[in-house]
Amino acid sequence: MKKNKFMQNVLLQLLGIWGFLSIVVCAVEDIPGQTMDDALFFGSKTIGITSFALCCLTGRYLDKKGWLPEIKKED
Repeated sequence: MKKNKFMQNVLLQLLGIWGFLSIVVCAVEDIPGQTMDDALFFGSKTIGITSFALCCLTGRYLDKKGWLPEIKKED
């Protein structure tokens, strides 16, 4: 079932925002002057990587179902 162009572009933008925020969570460092617990540090990195992997898998699923717009690459 194909969605209309507007909804396809909205889904693509939401996936992009989700992926960007996942990378930001992975890149977060501790606040200067305050130490970050090792469990909190590795936990935030694990959550960020897991979220990014789920974003990629969701994008592949939506693309397979035809819910994302086709991107034509020009040579």
